[in-house]
Amino acid sequence: MSSPWWPVGLGAVLLFWTVGAYSRLQRQRAGIQAAFTNLATQVRRRHEVSLTLRESLRAPWPAGHDLLERLQAASSQVVAATDLVKGYPHQSGPLHSCAMAEDVFQEAHAGLLDHLQALAPPEDWPPEVPGLLDELSKADNQARFARGLFNEATQRYNSAIAQWPTRLVARPSGFQPAALLP
Repeated sequence: MSSPWWPVGLGAVLLFWTVGAYSRLQRQRAGIQAAFTNLATQVRRRHEVSLTLRESLRAPWPAGHDLLERLQAASSQVVAATDLVKGYPHQSGPLHSCAMAEDVFQEAHAGLLDHLQALAPPEDWPPEVPGLLDELSKADNQARFARGLFNEATQRYNSAIAQWPTRLVARPSGFQPAALLP
């Protein structure tokens, strides 16, 4: 005699598995959002330090206004791109603009440092500048670290979507692979 309850039991197991897989994907996507929020915080901190550095160097270094303005514009561009991505960090289009803005910032930052070092030895700089440059470097390193955490969260999410049984829930539920930041 076969029991009529086994189809109901199998259906219940499949239902619980589907709900669990969906919840896991939601948590993974929320992890991407949290990691990007941390990155945005570090980018804002770096922006504030670059503003302070610009103000400290503006008066004693009138010849470097172009470099200071370029650094500030690049920093503002990264902040704007980060704000654009904030709501949708798992979509590739906005992330691409964020990565491009970051490249422009890194180029401006390196150019400023090169020019400052060629202009005068560090002991001739205004007293607050070495500390601000260290702070900017620390903020930049923290932003890189946060970018790495974002990429790790994105890779975990993409891995979860790609796994065979979870893939059956991911595609129909609208979960798409997320882009990484270079």
